[in-house]
Amino acid sequence: MLTREEENKLVSDWTDAERNNLAKMHTKLMLGNAQKNLVKLIKQKSQEFAKKESVFLEELIDMFFQHITNNSISRKYYQYKYSFEWFRFFIEKLTAEKPYEDNLGYIFHKVSNIDKKNLGQSFTPNDLSKLISVLLNHSVTNIQTHRKFYEPTCGTGSLVLATVGDSDCQTAEVTINDLDLTLVKACYIQLALNQLINRKHKTLIIRAFNGDALTDFSKSHLVSQCFGEQPSDPEDFNFSSAA
Repeated sequence: MLTREEENKLVSDWTDAERNNLAKMHTKLMLGNAQKNLVKLIKQKSQEFAKKESVFLEELIDMFFQHITNNSISRKYYQYKYSFEWFRFFIEKLTAEKPYEDNLGYIFHKVSNIDKKNLGQSFTPNDLSKLISVLLNHSVTNIQTHRKFYEPTCGTGSLVLATVGDSDCQTAEVTINDLDLTLVKACYIQLALNQLINRKHKTLIIRAFNGDALTDFSKSHLVSQCFGEQPSDPEDFNFSSAA
């Protein structure tokens, strides 16, 4: 990874040898283990920016969430642009290599103190999520063109990712919620990326909420988006369109 000093260095100031080394380094990163390189990125860059690893990860997730929902990123994050481009690359690579797995959940375990907010958080392992999804989808005896999925305590999305990924419907309408805002965003990112990269369904509708599942969280709506083909009656769904 480039250091902050190298990031700010003008291209005209780089020697031919430095450019060649940079090209080799970037090639190695692109072809390497995305999980290990992503953890390395967060650990290295959080030190350079004098931030806790968990805080830096939360900011990168917020940047990605803004990018997907608004196609723009807040100016306060501009100094992280280089880090974000690599973060985005690694997450997209993982999504293609390990579709509908909770890749961000793995990263949280590696760089963050789970349940740091004392919310009773405990993430579901990918293997257990796959087993539950098989059991849930096996109980659906009739082929359905439109299915609805509801996950009131989604975390980073392990269970809902596996269940949606294992379903054969044409339109998947997914409602997610969690008390932890960062985790809702992480789940949303992974659902959206899987649809954009792996194209499992013709249409994926995601509604995200950030509230207490034991109380009324209807007022804590974050965003609703449609990925893929538009439904025949879009007004009935109340969402914004995405690519």
